[in-house]
Amino acid sequence: MTDGQELRERREAIVREHMESENDHDFEVTMGTF
Repeated sequence: MTDGQELRERREAIVREHMESENDHDFEVTMGTF
């Protein structure tokens, strides 16, 4: 895996965590993703 691919996967995981926490109304987690 290249550095670019690894960075992309980490970013996508953060975006997914952010979206899921918004849907769950867990705003502390949402804010933690920034």
